[in-house]
This record gives sequence, C-alpha cells and structure tokens, in this order.
Amino acid sequence: MKKEKNGKVSIRKKDLVLPTNVRILDMLYIPDKKYKTLVVSSSDGIVRGWKYQQGSFIKATQPDN
Repeated sequence: MKKEKNGKVSIRKKDLVLPTNVRILDMLYIPDKKYKTLVVSSSDGIVRGWKYQQGSFIKATQPDN
C-alpha cells in the first residue's frame, strides 16, 4: 500500500487480502475495549476479523474468553 501526495491510497494487486472477485456483504465493528474488532462477511462464505491496533487494522486471532 502506498499513500500518494494527493491523499489517495494505491494498492498493488499482490497486496490485496481479498481476491478482486470477492465482495464484502456486511461489516460490524465491535468497539469494546477488550476487542476493538471489525468483523467482515464476504461473498466467498468466509467471515474475517480485523483488530484495530496502533492506528491500523491487522488480522485478528480467536479471542480468549
């Protein structure tokens, strides 16, 4: 990912986490201090979790309960 001077972000195809033919169906952000997680369901039948840490989202791991 590269941020341009005009504020736009350019992403190379090899940097994509989702294949370009997959569509996001729904998103849910859980703002609880313990989780701070973005849950995303997609057209390929997979639900992915992203955790907000240090100013960006990273892939989340299964939380310990």
